[in-house]
Amino acid sequence: MPLSSFLIYFALPILGTALYIIGIESFYSHRMNAFATSFRTALKSRAFVLGSSKVPRARLFSTAEGSERGGSVIHVTGKTFKDSVLDSKIPTIVDFHADWCGPCRMLSPILESAVKEDGRVNMAKVDTETEHELALQYGITSLPTVISFVNGEVSESFIGFKNRDFLAGFIDKIAK
Repeated sequence: MPLSSFLIYFALPILGTALYIIGIESFYSHRMNAFATSFRTALKSRAFVLGSSKVPRARLFSTAEGSERGGSVIHVTGKTFKDSVLDSKIPTIVDFHADWCGPCRMLSPILESAVKEDGRVNMAKVDTETEHELALQYGITSLPTVISFVNGEVSESFIGFKNRDFLAGFIDKIAK
């Protein structure tokens, strides 16, 4: 192979790539340093520190005696399920869902708006990806699964996507 071919096909591309990388690094280094500094600051802030008193807690329905009202939508965990659902004086609809579930993402906004408009029931959302124990405890095998609780007992349930008319009837049935 002649020297000119070697330079054209091997040496110049390697040299060009090296110069390109050096140029890009020097150009973006100040931006990357600023990002790294802001990221470190965010990690050190109290909002991201586990166990911080500033970490938001799950809101319970029964925060004070006699203050429960219908139309609330909250996310519950295994720790807050008893207080928020089983001990609630208001009938509660529990939506067992997952972020990757298409029908869950379709049902959730319709169910939330129906609960808020009706105002006689509350809604609790349980992410089955993080709350495996609750899903097992209530025999969740398909998503979305919606279970209603009245006075701490399972009342009605359905599986899969349903339309607004069905949901209105479902709410009427458990709100009596």
